[in-house]
Amino acid sequence: MSTIRLNANNLPPEFSSIIGWAEKWGVGDDVDREMAIENATTEELNTLSHCLDNIDDSQLVEWLNGDETKKKPLSEEYVAVTCLTMAVQSAKSVLKRRNL
Repeated sequence: MSTIRLNANNLPPEFSSIIGWAEKWGVGDDVDREMAIENATTEELNTLSHCLDNIDDSQLVEWLNGDETKKKPLSEEYVAVTCLTMAVQSAKSVLKRRNL
């Protein structure tokens, strides 16, 4: 899985802690993202599933539903963070399936 490069200036400062996560797991292609999650180690999935724990949910939702949605095309950062939220949910589902 290749890593994308994001511009921190295109993200709210409060999301700086998740840039690396979004670069690695914010894969835009659903199949590629799900395959990467399926092939990840349990340890990787555990850390991925908690990478948003220190992000305020209301700030994240506000940003994902706010002015960023009006930009066409959507920024790589917006897409990556959106896909990261999907990756986190998928990681939690895979961990549950693995009974962990």
